[in-house]
Amino acid sequence: RDLWIQQYSMFSLDLKKAEGSKHLRSQEEAKMLGEDVTVNFSLPDGKKHTKVFRMGNLVELLKAEIQEYADIDYDEQKLFLEGKLMADPLTLRDIWKDSKKPMEVKVQKVKSTRIKKGRPEQKGNVETEVLEDLDDDDIDESDE
Repeated sequence: RDLWIQQYSMFSLDLKKAEGSKHLRSQEEAKMLGEDVTVNFSLPDGKKHTKVFRMGNLVELLKAEIQEYADIDYDEQKLFLEGKLMADPLTLRDIWKDSKKPMEVKVQKVKSTRIKKGRPEQKGNVETEVLEDLDDDDIDESDE
């Protein structure tokens, strides 16, 4: 029984250390992400959507939110802030300096440029072929 109590106490201390470490990590992450900023989305169908993000969040996260909220595929979105296209790899801090002022983001739906796998399609006089991923069995090593 004493051994059990000793092991439980050691486990409890390790758990508290882990929780403290987790708390410090979340504080560091919060500091890196910066202040909250309100983003007001104007959707292509005329609806509005508002959500709070962090200044350190990437534009990609805004697109993911629109994909989930408005069911517009990530690749079919263009986001504009004050008439300028918002590039995916940038953070909100890169393109917006005042976190106290809401961001007014216009969402535009465009045709996806992603190529879908499948059979060749013919559109007008243009034929598009998609190469399937090759398996190891498909590679002829005799040419090497």
